[in-house]
Amino acid sequence: MRHAFHVTGRLAGAFMLFTSLAAHGATMLSDDFNDGNANGWTVVKDSSDAPAWQAVNGGYRQANDVRGYVQSFHSGSYAFNQSGLNFTDYEVSVHLAPVSTHSVGVMFRYTNNSNYYRFTINRNQGFSRLEKRVNGSFTTLAFDGRGPDFSQPHVVTINVLGSNILVYLDGEALLSAQDTSLTTGTVGLFAQGNAVFDDVVVNTTSAASALIISRPVSYSVETSGALDVAAVAKGVPTGGGVRFSLDNGVSFTDKTSPYAGKFSAVAAGDHLVSAVIVNGAGLALPSPLAQETNAVVGARGRYFVAMGDSITVGAYDDVAGDDDSSDGRNVSHGFTPILNDLLTAQLGLPVTVLNEGHGGTTSGTGGRSGASRINSTKLRHTESQYWLIMFGTNDSKRPIRSGKGLLPGASGYSGSFKDAMQRIITSLKQSNKIPILAKVPFIRNAPVSQDRLIQDYNLVIDELVAANAITVTPPDFYGYFKQNPGQLPDNIHPNGAGYQAMANLWFQSLAGSGILN
Repeated sequence: MRHAFHVTGRLAGAFMLFTSLAAHGATMLSDDFNDGNANGWTVVKDSSDAPAWQAVNGGYRQANDVRGYVQSFHSGSYAFNQSGLNFTDYEVSVHLAPVSTHSVGVMFRYTNNSNYYRFTINRNQGFSRLEKRVNGSFTTLAFDGRGPDFSQPHVVTINVLGSNILVYLDGEALLSAQDTSLTTGTVGLFAQGNAVFDDVVVNTTSAASALIISRPVSYSVETSGALDVAAVAKGVPTGGGVRFSLDNGVSFTDKTSPYAGKFSAVAAGDHLVSAVIVNGAGLALPSPLAQETNAVVGARGRYFVAMGDSITVGAYDDVAGDDDSSDGRNVSHGFTPILNDLLTAQLGLPVTVLNEGHGGTTSGTGGRSGASRINSTKLRHTESQYWLIMFGTNDSKRPIRSGKGLLPGASGYSGSFKDAMQRIITSLKQSNKIPILAKVPFIRNAPVSQDRLIQDYNLVIDELVAANAITVTPPDFYGYFKQNPGQLPDNIHPNGAGYQAMANLWFQSLAGSGILN
C-alpha cells in the first residue's frame, strides 16, 4: 500500500529494506561522488539559464535556478553518465535531496536530448510523473497529484525490463507503465533548481517477481462508476497471472500481459484496488514486491484542473499547514488543496484539483503559454471535467494588447489576450471539458498603464464568458486584492492568507453557479 510521503527518519531504513528484497543483480555503475569529482558525467543545458554542477561534500549538486518548459513539461539541466549508453535492462537507484521546491528527477534509457525516460517530482505544483521524450516530443506515462516532501531527501529506484517500467519512491511502489519506445540508454540526473544527488547505483535487473499497479494510482479520481485497472508485473510464473480485487472483495485474474481489466458499477466514494501475482494454481506469491494495494481511489467523483501562471503554482505561499488536502489527493502550494477540501465537503464525493500552473506563463505567447501547452495538458488529464483558467498577469508585463470589444477577424484581434484565451476555451470545449475563467488579479504599485490593461483584460473575461455561455461567474481576484493589498508580499503573488481567500472565491463561484449539481 502506498502511504504518505512524509517519512522523516526512515529514509535509510526504507532503502535498505528495498535493496535487500530486490537488488541482487551485478553492479553496472556506481558513483557516490566521495572522490570529489564527477568524471564520466556530461552536463547538458536544457533551458535558457546556465547550470552549475559540482561534486562537493560527497554529492553532486546543481545550484542554479534553471527552470524551463517544453509545452506542459519541465526542463532545466541534467547530467548523464557516458558509460551507460549501451545499457538495456537494469535497475537504477539514486539518493536525491531537493534544496529548492522546483522539479528534480532521474532519467533512464537516455540516448540523447531528444530520447529518454524520466521520473520527475515537484513540490510547488504537486506531482510525481513518469514521462518519456521521443524524437523531442514529451508524453506522460503515469502521474499523481501529490508533491513529495522536499524538506527531506528521497531514494528513487527504477526497474526497467523490456517494456516494463517500475518506479519506487523511498522503497514504496509508486508508478508503472509499459512502453516500447526506447530500449537502450544510460542514466541521468535532472534538476530545475538547487538539488543534490548521491549514491547512484545501476544493477542488472533482478529476476525477482515484482508488480506495481499502473491504473488507477492511489489518491486518484475516476468520474464514472467504471474503474479500469492495470498492472505492470515481472517474474510472473508460467501459467500464472495477476489477480485484481476491489475493496478486498470482488476479484478477477488476467493471465495475459498487459494485465488489465475493469470493475463496473462501482459505488460513489473511495475504494481499495489491489493486485497480486499468482502462480498457475491461482495462489498468491508471498513476496511483498509481488503485490500492491492502492488506496483512496475515487469513483463517480469530480476532477478539476487549475491552469495558469506562478499565482496558480502558489509562489510565496507561506502557510504550509494547508498544502495537503484532507483526503491526501492534492499536495502542493497555493489554493488547489484548499479548494479540494471545500469542494469535497460540499459535494460529499471524491474530488481532485490538480495544479497545472507554470511560472512566467502568458495566455498565448512563447513556449510556456496556455495556448501552446493546452493539448499536452489535456492528454495528461483525459478524465478531467472542469478547468480553472487564470492568465493575464504576465501578459500585462509584456504588454499584450487586450483585444477588448474585438471579434475574430477584426484588426488587432489576432495575437491579443482575447484571441489566446479563446483558443484555450475552444480547445477545452472541443474535448468536452468545461472552461471556467477567473479575473486577472490586482498588482500592487503597478504602473497606471499596466493596471489599466489588467482592467481591460477583465472586461475581456466578461466578454468571453458571455460569448462562450460559461455559467460560472469569474471570481474577482482584482477586486479582492485591491481591497487586501497586504496579502501580496511581493506586490504580485499572494501569501498563504491570500491563497486561502482565492480558494474561497473559486468555491463561491463554483457553488453559486449550479455547475456542480
